[in-house]
Amino acid sequence: MARKLAVKRRDADRRAQYFAGVASAEEKWDEADEWINQIRNPAVKPYFLALKTLRERNWNAFYEAKAAVKDKVDLLVLDAEEAYARGDIQMAEKLGQQAIDSAKGVQKYVLVKGLELSEHNPNRTSYF
Repeated sequence: MARKLAVKRRDADRRAQYFAGVASAEEKWDEADEWINQIRNPAVKPYFLALKTLRERNWNAFYEAKAAVKDKVDLLVLDAEEAYARGDIQMAEKLGQQAIDSAKGVQKYVLVKGLELSEHNPNRTSYF
């Protein structure tokens, strides 16, 4: 019973992470907030909050959320996204490549595919 509950919570957390990212990318800020509030994992919640506040260009909130992010790859992604948002494309490319090189498994796959999709998007608003 406890195992089923743990799996159910993990799946709900992953669903919240996915939809928080989608809502942020679509600039649906209220919806993104709702999904971020459903994320239970304290190791990833600050990352999604930082990503959302970066896309809103709320710099103070971005830096506050980013300070709570501990994962090296997540920090590199946020740095690449910040550089892109500020118009420093060369730095975004450098940091983005460092993030991809440092990532493993599913995280690496998501970054590579995200970059491929964004590079071909004529309305691109983020690096990944």
